[in-house]
Amino acid sequence: GKELRTLQAEGAGVKSLAISPDGKRVAAGCGQYLKVWDVVSGDEVASSELCRSGPRDLAYSPDGQTLASCGDGADVLLWDASTAKQKGALKAEECSATCVAFSRDGKILVSGDVSKDLIVWDVAAGTISSRLKGHSYICMSVAFSSDGKLLLSGHKGGSAWLWDTANWKVKRKFEELKAPVMT
Repeated sequence: GKELRTLQAEGAGVKSLAISPDGKRVAAGCGQYLKVWDVVSGDEVASSELCRSGPRDLAYSPDGQTLASCGDGADVLLWDASTAKQKGALKAEECSATCVAFSRDGKILVSGDVSKDLIVWDVAAGTISSRLKGHSYICMSVAFSSDGKLLLSGHKGGSAWLWDTANWKVKRKFEELKAPVMT
């Protein structure tokens, strides 16, 4: 492929990246900032300083209006994707999110957690609808299939689990990956 654009994150390492569903914006967790760039012009169009270090993981909602982030704090934060201003949080006791992913319809968000659980959130209600247990290691990555029927979770211990989203049961475990699954 051909390089289209270089985006500058001056003086900060990039911990996380996400591209908007329409491909027009890129969001990044840079140092203590959440930054959003226009892909065509390369201009930074939004930025927000965070009180802690920048987001460890980012995910755009399917409509591109919301960004979800997680980092050093306990909560999953929700941001207006066009302004990078916080518009909400998904809060749970004893929660420290490590990764985030929206379902295809945007109604559900799944976050990995340092407790080794996966937390299934009802985004509109801001509540936990399910807590998926059984992992031996911290979940570091989550991704929904394009049809929304499956969720894949990757773990620090070198395994990945495939979940059926209709009943939140494990369909298959990939245990022989031999290295942490980080993304």
